[in-house]
Amino acid sequence: MGLLLMTIGARMISATNSALIGSLENTLAAVWVWLAFSEVPTFAAWIGAAS
Repeated sequence: MGLLLMTIGARMISATNSALIGSLENTLAAVWVWLAFSEVPTFAAWIGAAS
């Protein structure tokens, strides 16, 4: 579902913004899980998400 919305939304914004949002997706994944499910990520998960 998320990939579908990203694909549809990418048509409506510039390529620069689309690339920025796409690169932030992996970094923010740990934050979304933390906020949605109260699952605190490990230190290794933070390091992996920042790479």
